[in-house]
Amino acid sequence: MDREDQLLMRAVSGEPLPEDDPLAADVAADVALLRDQVRGLGDALGARRAPKP
Repeated sequence: MDREDQLLMRAVSGEPLPEDDPLAADVAADVALLRDQVRGLGDALGARRAPKP
């Protein structure tokens, strides 16, 4: 497992990443973007499945 994979696993699990590491900052940004996209997808699916009044 390379360093980027290790950082990714730490970021996904919520562990803090080194603040002075450019690769860690990139990984954290990628994880944040993915979380937002998944949240948006969940919201869209939930709205589609919501009972109609």
